Amino acid sequence: MEADPSERKRLQETLGELQVYIEDESGNITNVSNNTTVKLFAGHYTDEVNALSGIKKGAIITKVFKVKLANTKATTLELVSRLVGDRNKPAYRSSAGNSTESSNKFGLALNDSNADSFDKKVENDSYYLTEGKYDLAPVQFQNVDTESYDETGDAPYQSAQRRGQFVYSRYMDVANQNPHYIIEPVETLTQPFDIGDYEYGLSYSSALPLNASNAGSDDFIWNGTFTDFTGSWSNSKVNVTSIGNIGLYQYNRGLYLHKDHPLLSNIWEDGTGGSYNIDTVRTSMIFSMPKTSVLATGATLFSFFGYNANLNREQNKQQTAYH
Repeated sequence: MEADPSERKRLQETLGELQVYIEDESGNITNVSNNTTVKLFAGHYTDEVNALSGIKKGAIITKVFKVKLANTKATTLELVSRLVGDRNKPAYRSSAGNSTESSNKFGLALNDSNADSFDKKVENDSYYLTEGKYDLAPVQFQNVDTESYDETGDAPYQSAQRRGQFVYSRYMDVANQNPHYIIEPVETLTQPFDIGDYEYGLSYSSALPLNASNAGSDDFIWNGTFTDFTGSWSNSKVNVTSIGNIGLYQYNRGLYLHKDHPLLSNIWEDGTGGSYNIDTVRTSMIFSMPKTSVLATGATLFSFFGYNANLNREQNKQQTAYH
């Protein structure tokens, strides 16, 4: 059977149509339209932990949402990256040498010409230099050999976005009014600035060790130590403490790990060589909380951790830019 030539010509001239949607763990789909904001419901925490046994407070719940691209037409869909280039390399630098982000060490240190300025490839791209700024919007990679790429690290560490991506996170919001990321301290604690000006770290200290509770108690807070570093890892090696040992005031203003935190096994394994130090764990800032995440939304913003300042209320939605 020979196809109708006019129909064949119509199909050949028909362009593919890109559809973007988000799929949750149950397979439910939420379509994404251009220039819109999608709100996702991840469930109620109390419902998620209801089936768990033992202490439920502090249990970590993980939700996975996938952004998927589809072609709604029967014809070929051609995807073109906003930034054409070698995918081994990070997104082009978008900042001038005297910019706030450059002065505070955010984004890429140098451009392709090893200069402290924006890349020549984007110097005439006003969208990229003012709104997109993909080099400042970080990503986290999982199941990727990050050693093969520049400016990358394994999650939970930040990585730079790449050239040749089909989907990018942008620096400014869709209205081009407020940035999604901070590039200067929320509260200035040190000079020069360090990560402590942007994030809260763990509240443990070798100078003020926390007493361990009874092994058979219902306490759920890791006290910063382990029973020993011999044999194989198990949760029984985690020493716990009580809120009473910490003190209610400090507990309400501090950052502590739950005894079932999955990364405690990594900390224990690092200490099996005899080099364990809780101060090293704290200063690594692997466990931290952005200061913007604990800001209220009133005229005067109060931090749950005891600080207060007259701050931009939009900051309670921001994350730390790629550093």
